[in-house]
Amino acid sequence: MAVLINGNAYSWASIVITIAGVPVTTAQGISFKSSFNKENIYGIGSQPVARGRGNTEYEGSITLLLGEVTSLRSASPDGTLGGILSFDVNASFIDATGQNTTTRLAACEFNTNGVDVSQGDTSIPVELELIIGAIEAQ
Repeated sequence: MAVLINGNAYSWASIVITIAGVPVTTAQGISFKSSFNKENIYGIGSQPVARGRGNTEYEGSITLLLGEVTSLRSASPDGTLGGILSFDVNASFIDATGQNTTTRLAACEFNTNGVDVSQGDTSIPVELELIIGAIEAQ
Protein backbone atom coordinates (compact mmCIF):
# COMPACT_ATOMS: atom_id res chain seq x y z
CA MET A 1 0.00 0.00 0.00
CA ALA A 2 1.36 3.41 -0.98
CA VAL A 3 1.81 6.03 1.69
CA LEU A 4 0.31 9.44 0.96
CA ILE A 5 2.81 12.22 1.52
CA ASN A 6 0.44 15.17 1.44
CA GLY A 7 -2.53 13.68 -0.39
CA ASN A 8 -1.74 15.57 -3.59
CA ALA A 9 0.22 14.67 -6.68
CA TYR A 10 1.84 16.95 -9.21
CA SER A 11 -0.30 17.41 -12.30
CA TRP A 12 -0.36 19.43 -15.50
CA ALA A 13 -2.39 22.02 -13.59
CA SER A 14 0.55 22.53 -11.21
CA ILE A 15 3.18 23.43 -13.83
CA VAL A 16 4.48 26.84 -14.86
CA ILE A 17 6.78 26.97 -17.90
CA THR A 18 8.94 29.92 -18.86
CA ILE A 19 11.08 30.48 -21.93
CA ALA A 20 13.84 33.06 -21.38
CA GLY A 21 12.02 34.14 -18.22
CA VAL A 22 8.68 34.74 -19.98
CA PRO A 23 5.74 32.50 -18.96
CA VAL A 24 4.25 30.57 -21.86
CA THR A 25 0.49 30.26 -21.60
CA THR A 26 -0.17 27.96 -24.54
CA ALA A 27 2.24 25.17 -23.60
CA GLN A 28 0.54 21.82 -24.07
CA GLY A 29 3.49 19.58 -23.30
CA ILE A 30 7.11 19.47 -22.28
CA SER A 31 9.52 16.57 -22.36
CA PHE A 32 13.15 16.35 -21.27
CA LYS A 33 15.66 13.73 -20.25
CA SER A 34 19.34 13.15 -19.78
CA SER A 35 21.24 10.01 -20.65
CA PHE A 36 24.64 8.98 -19.41
CA ASN A 37 27.17 7.17 -21.55
CA LYS A 38 28.48 4.42 -19.27
CA GLU A 39 29.95 1.06 -20.12
CA ASN A 40 31.62 -1.81 -18.36
CA ILE A 41 35.33 -2.28 -18.98
CA TYR A 42 36.67 -5.81 -19.08
CA GLY A 43 40.06 -7.22 -18.27
CA ILE A 44 41.01 -10.78 -17.40
CA GLY A 45 38.02 -13.08 -17.01
CA SER A 46 34.41 -12.53 -17.98
CA GLN A 47 33.40 -9.97 -15.35
CA PRO A 48 33.79 -6.20 -15.57
CA VAL A 49 36.81 -4.80 -13.75
CA ALA A 50 35.82 -1.13 -13.99
CA ARG A 51 33.25 1.19 -15.47
CA GLY A 52 33.96 3.90 -18.00
CA ARG A 53 31.99 7.10 -18.09
CA GLY A 54 31.59 9.32 -21.12
CA ASN A 55 29.39 12.18 -22.15
CA THR A 56 26.03 13.19 -20.74
CA GLU A 57 23.47 13.85 -23.44
CA TYR A 58 20.26 15.88 -23.15
CA GLU A 59 17.14 15.90 -25.26
CA GLY A 60 13.71 17.42 -25.01
CA SER A 61 10.84 19.19 -26.67
CA ILE A 62 8.09 21.65 -25.90
CA THR A 63 4.66 21.75 -27.48
CA LEU A 64 3.15 25.21 -27.98
CA LEU A 65 0.13 26.46 -29.87
CA LEU A 66 0.88 27.92 -33.28
CA GLY A 67 0.11 31.51 -32.23
CA GLU A 68 2.89 31.43 -29.63
CA VAL A 69 5.29 29.80 -32.10
CA THR A 70 4.51 32.61 -34.56
CA SER A 71 5.28 35.19 -31.84
CA LEU A 72 8.60 33.50 -31.11
CA ARG A 73 9.45 33.47 -34.81
CA SER A 74 8.63 37.20 -35.03
CA ALA A 75 11.04 37.93 -32.16
CA SER A 76 13.89 36.12 -33.91
CA PRO A 77 16.62 38.22 -35.57
CA ASP A 78 16.15 36.35 -38.86
CA GLY A 79 12.47 35.45 -38.56
CA THR A 80 13.11 31.74 -37.91
CA LEU A 81 13.10 29.65 -34.76
CA GLY A 82 16.63 28.52 -35.62
CA GLY A 83 17.80 32.15 -35.44
CA ILE A 84 16.87 32.53 -31.77
CA LEU A 85 19.97 32.53 -29.57
CA SER A 86 20.34 30.27 -26.52
CA PHE A 87 17.67 30.59 -23.85
CA ASP A 88 16.67 28.78 -20.66
CA VAL A 89 13.42 26.92 -20.16
CA ASN A 90 12.18 26.52 -16.59
CA ALA A 91 9.54 23.96 -15.64
CA SER A 92 8.23 24.67 -12.14
CA PHE A 93 5.90 22.26 -10.40
CA ILE A 94 3.99 23.72 -7.47
CA ASP A 95 2.27 21.31 -5.08
CA ALA A 96 -0.85 21.99 -3.01
CA THR A 97 1.27 23.24 -0.09
CA GLY A 98 2.96 25.87 -2.28
CA GLN A 99 6.29 24.03 -2.47
CA ASN A 100 8.05 24.75 -5.74
CA THR A 101 10.26 22.25 -7.58
CA THR A 102 11.95 23.73 -10.64
CA THR A 103 13.98 22.09 -13.37
CA ARG A 104 16.07 24.36 -15.57
CA LEU A 105 16.83 23.39 -19.14
CA ALA A 106 19.91 25.54 -19.76
CA ALA A 107 21.26 26.94 -23.02
CA CYS A 108 18.40 25.68 -25.20
CA GLU A 109 17.88 26.29 -28.87
CA PHE A 110 15.12 25.15 -31.19
CA ASN A 111 16.23 22.24 -33.36
CA THR A 112 13.11 21.71 -35.47
CA ASN A 113 10.19 23.65 -36.85
CA GLY A 114 7.07 22.39 -38.56
CA VAL A 115 3.30 22.17 -38.37
CA ASP A 116 1.01 19.15 -38.48
CA VAL A 117 -2.65 20.12 -38.84
CA SER A 118 -5.67 18.26 -40.19
CA GLN A 119 -9.27 18.99 -41.06
CA GLY A 120 -11.41 19.23 -37.93
CA ASP A 121 -8.58 20.31 -35.62
CA THR A 122 -9.74 22.99 -33.19
CA SER A 123 -6.21 24.05 -32.25
CA ILE A 124 -2.77 23.69 -33.79
CA PRO A 125 -0.18 22.38 -31.32
CA VAL A 126 3.41 22.49 -32.57
CA GLU A 127 6.04 20.21 -31.05
CA LEU A 128 9.44 21.91 -31.09
CA GLU A 129 12.53 19.76 -30.54
CA LEU A 130 15.12 21.36 -28.29
CA ILE A 131 18.88 21.04 -28.15
CA ILE A 132 19.76 21.42 -24.45
CA GLY A 133 23.07 22.35 -22.83
CA ALA A 134 22.26 21.03 -19.33
CA ILE A 135 19.35 19.93 -17.16
CA GLU A 136 19.57 21.23 -13.60
CA ALA A 137 17.27 20.73 -10.61
CA GLN A 138 16.93 23.93 -8.65
